[in-house]
Amino acid sequence: MNQILDYGAGNNDNSGKSKKNSNFSGGGNFGGGNNNKYNNGGGNKSPMSDKVVKVFAVIMIVLAIALIASGAMSLLKNKKDVTETKAKSEATQTPVQAEILAELNDITGKIKITINSQVPISKVIYVWDQGSDHVESGEKKTTFEKEIFAQYGQHVLHIQVTDEKNNKTIKDFEFDSVTGIDTIQPEIKLEVTPEKTLRITATDDTAIAYVTYTWTNEETGESTETVTMTPEEENSQEYSFDIEIPDGKNSIAVFAIDGGDPANVTSTTKVLEGVRLPEVVPTFIDGTKKIQFTFTHEKGIKEIYIEFNGQAYEWKDEPQTELQFAFDSIPGHNEMYMVITSVDDTVKEWRPTWENPVEEDQGGEENYGTDEEANTGDDSETNVGSGN
Repeated sequence: MNQILDYGAGNNDNSGKSKKNSNFSGGGNFGGGNNNKYNNGGGNKSPMSDKVVKVFAVIMIVLAIALIASGAMSLLKNKKDVTETKAKSEATQTPVQAEILAELNDITGKIKITINSQVPISKVIYVWDQGSDHVESGEKKTTFEKEIFAQYGQHVLHIQVTDEKNNKTIKDFEFDSVTGIDTIQPEIKLEVTPEKTLRITATDDTAIAYVTYTWTNEETGESTETVTMTPEEENSQEYSFDIEIPDGKNSIAVFAIDGGDPANVTSTTKVLEGVRLPEVVPTFIDGTKKIQFTFTHEKGIKEIYIEFNGQAYEWKDEPQTELQFAFDSIPGHNEMYMVITSVDDTVKEWRPTWENPVEEDQGGEENYGTDEEANTGDDSETNVGSGN
């Protein structure tokens, strides 16, 4: 019994083992010796513990940076989305339109322009047809009024309104006014014809009243008298005529005046190198039995073609400034057709006619192509003319 009691104080086998092991401890407390491998309760910290703490701290810093970067990117994306959404909204939003009215007063011949806008007006532009722009300031007001003269006849008035937000409103009005003013100037066109003459053409939306022109020599500075040309028909909207171009270098000043009240005037000038047509001078020899033609051109004649009494004659050789050819007349009526071409390619066509009262057959042989028959100065009565 006493034996049992001695061992009963330890509760179990482990207690017994602990008691037995205490005989080898060498110290008052378990773990209180110098064995650092098992010293968890006091003394120096474990290197493994420091590494764990450092790794954990680095992980936390990396996570924090990632969270900050993610937040910043999210903010930038949200800002970009908001900007794009706002831009799309503004792009799809219907622009503000101004109200534009234009009314014609048939008595005064004026048009009243009235504009109302929700946004202050920056500027107003109006133009007739395809003419020049007239720009008016809107003075940053929401209303605008202006009176302008209507154009005579049928015209289109284009009006454009721009507000302070750069919204544009465009509207066209068509008017047909008999009391409006004529502000459209005539137009002038100058062109050299194949015959080397100058063709002047003046046009206007109402009517051409008259056209004037003046030649001025570029070398001497001398001017000719001003010539006035008037259309034969009244209210002609187009008037055209041809004039000769003087020799040498000359400038022409042309004025066209319409029938408006007040009249509109336009002008133009052009410098031209004058080219002359060949000249032909006929001379009768021995009454009307023979006719001689003298052909001249300041730069030379290069070709002559003649038809006379059913026979064709042609001369083509080195250019000459003067040529003479004689022909025998036939009794009665004589008729000739000739074409003379200069080295400038100016062409003169002429159909001279004359009467030969000689009864008998002349029987003479044509001397075309020769100049043996010189001009004797015996100028008999003739109906041929100079041919200039």
